[in-house]
Amino acid sequence: MQSLYSNIPNMNEILSKLSMDDIEPKWQKKLADQYLQSLRASIASGDVNEINADEVIQSIRDYIKTTLSPGLKRIINGTGVVIHTNLGRSSISKTLLDETTDVLSHYSNLEYSLEKGARGSRYAPVVERLKLLTGAEDAIVVNNNAAAVMLTLNTFASGGSVIVSRGELVEIGGAFRIPEVMKLSGCQLIEVGTTNKTHPYDYSRAVAEDTRMVMKVHTSNYRIQGFTASVETDVLSEITNANGLILYEDLGSGSFETIEGFQEKTIQEAASHCDLLSFSGDKLLGGPQCGIIVGKRDLIAQIKSNQLLRALRVDKFTLSILDRLMTAYFKTEGLRTEAIPTHRYLKLSEEAIEAKVNAFLDIYQEPLKEIKLHVTKAAMDSEVGAGSMPLALLPSCGLIIRSDHSIERCFRSMRLLELPLIGRIEKDGIVLDFRMIETEDFEGVFNALKAGCYHE
Repeated sequence: MQSLYSNIPNMNEILSKLSMDDIEPKWQKKLADQYLQSLRASIASGDVNEINADEVIQSIRDYIKTTLSPGLKRIINGTGVVIHTNLGRSSISKTLLDETTDVLSHYSNLEYSLEKGARGSRYAPVVERLKLLTGAEDAIVVNNNAAAVMLTLNTFASGGSVIVSRGELVEIGGAFRIPEVMKLSGCQLIEVGTTNKTHPYDYSRAVAEDTRMVMKVHTSNYRIQGFTASVETDVLSEITNANGLILYEDLGSGSFETIEGFQEKTIQEAASHCDLLSFSGDKLLGGPQCGIIVGKRDLIAQIKSNQLLRALRVDKFTLSILDRLMTAYFKTEGLRTEAIPTHRYLKLSEEAIEAKVNAFLDIYQEPLKEIKLHVTKAAMDSEVGAGSMPLALLPSCGLIIRSDHSIERCFRSMRLLELPLIGRIEKDGIVLDFRMIETEDFEGVFNALKAGCYHE
């Protein structure tokens, strides 16, 4: 074992042979030392029984490159989930990003009014368009919809109570629960009705002296079906108006337009009966991560004066992209769909997706055979994802990849490439849904399959 330690090159030799002129020497030394500590530990545990100086130096070089390479990578989404939370939710079109590049790479009027020549509001660029699109009197933007919920509840119900149907006490990804968010906001939850049925009288009977708000939570990530009843906001508004309460709906996901085939109310429909409404920017809206609150002018003014807003505000990157996204919603349908990839993916027909699969096979079917992969074209269903329209299945088309080697091993290898390909494993194959796979991705798909699944 001692001879193994002695075969490790010394630091001077390592640094002289690394040939990494683009990395500051002090960081080369620090990272090399980290690798050597790990190597010595492996020798001590018996996991390493041979040391080659040149291989150690190459391993250190690889370790430094891996450690300092960007952690976020572009991936090819073959999962069939359009708004995939783990894969960044809604993708942003290159057109919108190109439009923001000049703004983000220079100074901007983020909090400066060009008209007045004085300090301005960072929300001003998007507020007018949000008002037009929703019909609301005013709007504010925070860093996500959970923040929007917390800020709204804290502003109007801290120290008081909020009435919510038991059937709407949702849990979103990461075990974030409405009751816990309400508790952190400083208000008391008053549950009414049952899991499957809540009636108008349940809300009316629950109103007490400390009641500040009635909250409706859109169950965008699940559905209760069968023997059910719920109360819509047009009826709830009568109850809140009669009792001087605020009616607030957390829409979760939301869209400004009806998407054919989906039974979801639009943001405009939801906003028409509420005093306040919040929704996500990066789900059906198809934009960056943010939480948008719209509603009555005097209520939004109170939210703007809450000190929590400073901690929850959005930055210039988010606002710049959201600004361009809002503009896209006023364009004709073709231009709008091109500017919002999420909508384009949702609207793709099964026939259009099958045409993409056929185009891929025209190019790569023979090369796939040469690397001994068994490829079958198949109909399949895509999902909307990210807690949006949980029961909606979108007819799609893709490929089922089978190999003589371990499918789990192939799947893992495909994930670890410079351009990862992510699909899903079903039974004995890797399923690639082509709904979000673009023509420009075809070469990357083939390269990933070859690198991940082909073994001599």
